[in-house]
Amino acid sequence: MAQPLDIFLDTSETLQTVHTHLAEIVGHSLQRHHLDVGPIYAGKILGIELQLFDEHGLVDDCGISFTEYSHQISMAPFRSALPIAGFEEMYKAVAKFLAAKLANELDCRSIVVANLQHKLASFGPNE
Repeated sequence: MAQPLDIFLDTSETLQTVHTHLAEIVGHSLQRHHLDVGPIYAGKILGIELQLFDEHGLVDDCGISFTEYSHQISMAPFRSALPIAGFEEMYKAVAKFLAAKLANELDCRSIVVANLQHKLASFGPNE
């Protein structure tokens, strides 16, 4: 079963600016929602739900310095996509591609984390 994946970005750009870049990469805009914790952008691609937000509120844990990263993109697979052959490999590849592309476009550091416990990849300056 595919684990939840998260992309963390160390950028001073606004949530709107990060959304603009993410939307261009995935080919469509994500919908803005206002929650008690603040605004988020949510959308779906390739059987994956994406949620972009800032103010994630995570503390450093499992050897990962979450507090160094201002924005988070949470990724969750749809159950209907899980039994499809090759989905898990594609899911991880999409996370790594988005993290690398955003790090390049925003000139920032990014990491991909599985289950908020294991760093899978890092991109950007000094990585």
